[in-house]
Amino acid sequence: MNTPQTFSYVEVDWEEYPRDINTECKAVLPLFSKVSSLQQLNIKFDKTSFNDEGRKFLAEFLEATSSLTHFTFFASRTNVTNDGVSCLARAISTLSLLTYLNLETSEIKNNFTDVGAIKLVQVLPSLTCLKQLRLSFLGCSLITDATALTLATCLHTLSGLTELRLHPGSTKIMTEGAISLLNAISQLVNLQVLMIRFYENKGITNEVCSKLAETISYLTSLTQ
Repeated sequence: MNTPQTFSYVEVDWEEYPRDINTECKAVLPLFSKVSSLQQLNIKFDKTSFNDEGRKFLAEFLEATSSLTHFTFFASRTNVTNDGVSCLARAISTLSLLTYLNLETSEIKNNFTDVGAIKLVQVLPSLTCLKQLRLSFLGCSLITDATALTLATCLHTLSGLTELRLHPGSTKIMTEGAISLLNAISQLVNLQVLMIRFYENKGITNEVCSKLAETISYLTSLTQ
């Protein structure tokens, strides 16, 4: 009788993978199901052909991995679509024990818009144990204030956050969305670490900079 593995951390890095990544995903991920008490999973796709079929399979795997407390998903130089992100969002919403969530994109192909981004941030209120949140939208030039306004609403429910790192990247989040985000962040009184990078957003104004300074003054628990 096979004894289940008991290690708690798994990292998978498919970088510039020359073979069919979707087939490999289906072959590798089921191996993790034999790991009891898997708590941390880091998955990186960099310059691969990972498509919606593979993402759907990944989502199904996540839904069956309820023990996760830490999850990182990084996609760079690969095709990210609204359907794929929506599938991932549904899976993340089932991970009720998550305390750490890191979702990053970089140099992605532009098929990812507010439609997918909004569904992604709308799962945040279901993650009631969440302490650390990192969101990066590098390369997502089709994301607008609509996503920022939704994220702001969701942040109001995450009163237990101690770390928040946001990188809007080259999105089209403008003054309205940025101010709304900062208003929400100012209510996160337990924050100890805050990082927001607006430097690639051409629409960010002096008003936003002033609001950022005001927000920081409210967060008396900040150490970084």
